[in-house]
This record gives sequence, structure tokens and C-alpha cells, in this order.
Amino acid sequence: MSRSKGVTLMITVLCFMWINGTSITRVLGQNLPKRPDDPTDPLINQGPKKEAIGRQVMVSTQVPTVTEAAVKVLREGGNAFDAFITAVLLQMVVEPHMVSHWGIMTGLIYDAEKGEYICFDGIGERPLASRSDKGDPRKVAIGGTVKALGDIWKRYGTQPWTSYFGPAINAAVEGVLVTPYMYTGDWAKKFVEESNKLGGRVSLEDLAEYDVLWREPLRFTYKGYEIVSEAPPIYGGLIVGYNLNILENFDLKKMGHFSESPEALEIMVRTADRVFSEVSRLIDLVTLNNYL
Repeated sequence: MSRSKGVTLMITVLCFMWINGTSITRVLGQNLPKRPDDPTDPLINQGPKKEAIGRQVMVSTQVPTVTEAAVKVLREGGNAFDAFITAVLLQMVVEPHMVSHWGIMTGLIYDAEKGEYICFDGIGERPLASRSDKGDPRKVAIGGTVKALGDIWKRYGTQPWTSYFGPAINAAVEGVLVTPYMYTGDWAKKFVEESNKLGGRVSLEDLAEYDVLWREPLRFTYKGYEIVSEAPPIYGGLIVGYNLNILENFDLKKMGHFSESPEALEIMVRTADRVFSEVSRLIDLVTLNNYL
């Protein structure tokens, strides 16, 4: 998101919520004024955009208003992490499709001053089945988004926790209930009650014990370049690294673009097929079984 005080923040936000296949998120602010059908409006036209260049900071989100809010935080003295937390919370209001406070979030952080990488996993964790003999714990996932945001704030944030909610609250026409206490208290009790009512199996203890995982990232090389990505059980980086390490044994440039070279296309397709068929053998299946 930004290079601020020697820190580069690269975070993937996956804020999904499932409860037996049913979302319990309620969208507020249904009386929003209708936007004009302006083809130049980036909220309507999601096609190619003009390139953006920044010499000190760079913010990229799916929605212009979210990007503007994050840039504002940086201009007012906040760091990359302050801007990120603000952006995530606002994103949930202005673009609620498949986004939720009770979702999952993973990220990769690079500290330029220390030359260090670290990744975090606020992924969906399964409740302990032994805490009850009713319902199915596989139908419930304990969301990690808010807990991960809280961890980031405690480690790197410079602003008061409540300040991050300002843009999100202002964006909600009728106001919106936002609380950091999603793992205890009334919201947690309601989540447990509704989840178990729908056939799941989860307890307040499961929520209270949820922790964000901080770990060393995955590293691999490609033609002399070091590439750093998130580590398993988030396996996207593993798939990319496995593919590239196979493909670097072929002179794809000489073969031509895969859209015009049957030979290059065949190599890429066969490589991808092999990687996807073998990657499960390289991941701790026990760990995967506990997460989404």
C-alpha cells in the first residue's frame, strides 16, 4: 500500500463469511441516492484506468473513495498501517459484496529499514468439536479480519483505534454498528447462538481463543530474483513458486507468446496441471483441515 518510514505493506484481504452457506451480514443505508450513469465514473466503468505514479506513497484499492480515505490518512501523518486499517473498514461499507468484518485476511509485510519480511494469517479457524456434541463444527468458521486488524494496530499503528472507524461510519447513510469486540460480548454471543441454530457447532471459548498467526514468509527464486510470498496454509505463493521453478527450465521467450505458440502453451498448461495435482502433498493436511 505504501512505503512509509521504511515499510512496504502488501496485503491481500479476503473477507468472506459463511454460516452454513448463509450470510448474516445486514446491509444498512438502503436509501442511497442513485448515481448517474456516467461512463467516466470509475465505480461504473471498471475497465482500464490511467496509470498512477507516486514517488513517496502508493495506495491501491478496489474503490476510489477507499483509496482517497487511505491517502488522506497518510497526508495527515499516519503510516501505511493506519491507512490500511482505515481502508479495510471503509471497504466493508461501500462495497459489502463478499466482504465482512467476520472474514479472513492474510498479508505480507516488508520492513525496508530492517530488510525483513513477515506474513500474518487471520484465516478462518474451525471451532473445537470436543466442546459440544451438537451441530457440525465444519459449518462454522471463526473470522480473523478484526482480530488481524487489531494485531496490526498493536504492532504498527500510530492512531487511536476508534479513529479508524470515522470514514466508515460517515459513509453509512443511517449509521452502522461497528465494534472491535467481536470475539467477546453481545456480538459474539449472538454469532454463537445463530451459528448453532443453523446446525453449526461453535462456542464462546472458540472465539476467545482465536489468534492471528505471524510467521516467516515463503521464499523462492526465479532466474536470479528472490520472490517472497505468504506461507502455507495460504498456498497461493507456493503454487506460483512451484510453477516458476519449473518454467525457468524452458526458454519461453524464444518460443514466443503462448497465445501464438502451441509449444509454449502446452508447457505452461502441463506445468500448471502438475503443480495443482502435487501441491496438496507439500502442505500439512492436518493444518489445512483446521482452516478454510
